[in-house]
Amino acid sequence: MSMQWKAISVGAVLLACSGGNHAAVPLLEAVRSTGIYVPALDDGQLAQIKGAARIDGQARPSVTQGIKTHQVTWKKRGSQSDYRAYQYQGFSYSPHENNWYRDGGAQELVAGDVWLADSTSRMNAWNRAYAREIEHHYQALDRNTKVPKNYGFRASQWSRPVSTFRW
Repeated sequence: MSMQWKAISVGAVLLACSGGNHAAVPLLEAVRSTGIYVPALDDGQLAQIKGAARIDGQARPSVTQGIKTHQVTWKKRGSQSDYRAYQYQGFSYSPHENNWYRDGGAQELVAGDVWLADSTSRMNAWNRAYAREIEHHYQALDRNTKVPKNYGFRASQWSRPVSTFRW
């Protein structure tokens, strides 16, 4: 693990623990005393980066051609941000569909997975009219050849590990 990733990982842990916890300041100072710089972020900065990431060298989505839409329903118990509180209903796959994703100011052609959650219908009755996107995991594609590039994008509003597609 590179020093940069250690700093980011430690910073994320410290910031997650710092909400109202006075022990986080001495912990932050202890980490800084080892030579790792961890910037303190305010609530606005945390809100901007929460749940979104450009992924380099990590797992690709389940498809790199087309869009696969996963359908889940909330079990009506547990936190809506915990993937274990959802039941997997199935998926639809459009192999010739691609989306455009805005990364900063650039438009990227992407393929991959989109997760839609229905938290209104009965547990076994997924309805598109009540569904909202809770995650996308895209692979960037070359505009001309549609060959996957070496990076992708993931934004998530729940705790599903990137490797979990069924449970």
